[in-house]
Amino acid sequence: MPSVTPRRCWEVSGSRSSRGRAAGHRVRLLDKGINPGEVAGYARGVFCRAVVLALLLSGCEPDGAVRLRFERPEAPGLNPMTEVRELTLRATADGEATFQATRPYGESVEFGALPLGVGIKFALTGAAAGGRVVAFGHSGAPVDVTAEDAIEVEIPVRRPFSYVAGADGVVALDGTLEPGEPYEATLDTTATVTAVASTPDGGAVVFAAGAMLGVISTSTHTAIDGATLVLDAPVTELAISPDGRAVVAVHAAAVSVVDLPSLRAGTPTAAEFVATGDNGRIAVGNAAAWVIQDPLDNLFCQGESAVLEIPLDDPSSAGPAVALGEPAGDLAIAPDGRPIIAMVCDSQLVAIEAGEVVPVANVEGLSTVTIADGKLWAMGHVDGEAAHLILASVPLAGGEPSLLDLPTLEERADAPEFDAPGQGASIQVTADLASAFDLAVLPDGEHVAILVAAIYFTEEVGDAGFGVPILPAVTMITYEYQLVQLATGLGAQRLRMSCEIEWEPGAVIDEFRCGQAPGQDLAAQPFIPAGLTALYGSR
Repeated sequence: MPSVTPRRCWEVSGSRSSRGRAAGHRVRLLDKGINPGEVAGYARGVFCRAVVLALLLSGCEPDGAVRLRFERPEAPGLNPMTEVRELTLRATADGEATFQATRPYGESVEFGALPLGVGIKFALTGAAAGGRVVAFGHSGAPVDVTAEDAIEVEIPVRRPFSYVAGADGVVALDGTLEPGEPYEATLDTTATVTAVASTPDGGAVVFAAGAMLGVISTSTHTAIDGATLVLDAPVTELAISPDGRAVVAVHAAAVSVVDLPSLRAGTPTAAEFVATGDNGRIAVGNAAAWVIQDPLDNLFCQGESAVLEIPLDDPSSAGPAVALGEPAGDLAIAPDGRPIIAMVCDSQLVAIEAGEVVPVANVEGLSTVTIADGKLWAMGHVDGEAAHLILASVPLAGGEPSLLDLPTLEERADAPEFDAPGQGASIQVTADLASAFDLAVLPDGEHVAILVAAIYFTEEVGDAGFGVPILPAVTMITYEYQLVQLATGLGAQRLRMSCEIEWEPGAVIDEFRCGQAPGQDLAAQPFIPAGLTALYGSR
């Protein structure tokens, strides 16, 4: 007798009014058992398949149904459902919630009645004991839920990972784990990764290694065979359209538009290569990509940037660019298609509306921007004594920014000559300059992921005689990843990826190395991060 493996299947019972229209749908999660790999048939409206959860919304008759296939990762270590204790199902239309219910996760879950509607998106959140979000998935493109049409949509359910470029492989960071736990892993790409972008459906991460594009499955954290494409020039930036139709790669003076479905399927088609000016950051909507031309020089606030619109259906028709008047650093695309741009030197967020530059908000020390949950999110900073980062959020509908001051960063400079048992000497330093150069809001809405560059200075200390100090002046430059809790501003994870240290020679203690600050973890492979993406997140 073949073995039976437990699988999760969704059953939704429906009811109809006296006029025969669907009055609503009831959603219930059931445990079923089937042979591995076997596809079971319909039984009382239940659809089951190995490694797939199925959500069926239907009335009492077989026509008029929406089936959401709920896919878990194939790799056991990536499956979040083993920790889930509570599920939240949410439906939205035009960004507005039409249904939400939270239930304990068990052998059977009853969500209640689900309304019909047009342009519906479904999202599922799984929380562990204590309320920590460990699973997330959504249906991607909107669907029309009616009493007549049968629709099937797949939802990959994943842990909220962040992925970082810059190392010899894609660095994956599990946002569900605590500091000190092994939340970092490097996914093999056989080459140094220069850019990353996650697909809207949560099923894949596209990466660039030089001029090559590749795709990593989030179900296995391995590269998809055949899903590679060599472009005409090295890639510095990647972005994906919200509908998952296109991935846009930025080169030094050109942009490539790639058909994403064919790339993921392992049958890539040739990219459309469009010559542009000197490129900076990029953001992509469903209709067009917007790329900054002549971007901000990180050392000097000089020159004038512009922003170029590149239609996805006809990339060669791009232009002319919209002049911005000042240097620009970063940009994001609002749901209505407007580009929102960070004018870093003026600490001002602006929008492009009908070809005109319109002020949106001011954020001190502005550096990077993204959009999530109907809000504009931006990072700023204050330098000098008590230097720190600032997280700002602004409703897209307008209003004053809500500001969250993050703690001043600390580091340690250790003296190796005091490494003997029972000895130790280090200099505790706080940041004099710090700036976040990439930002993503995680799907739980409770954390943001940032990449931070920081500089630390100390002056010489003490006098051993004849003008010789005891401790020298020290300079440290660090790059790190932080997962920040929005409720507190504190770091849930802090991973230093690079540290350089220099000191003035001739002091009594005359050798130092980068130490480790409390609450800080060190990357297994030191590297300078180039960018990040958050699965189901804002970037």
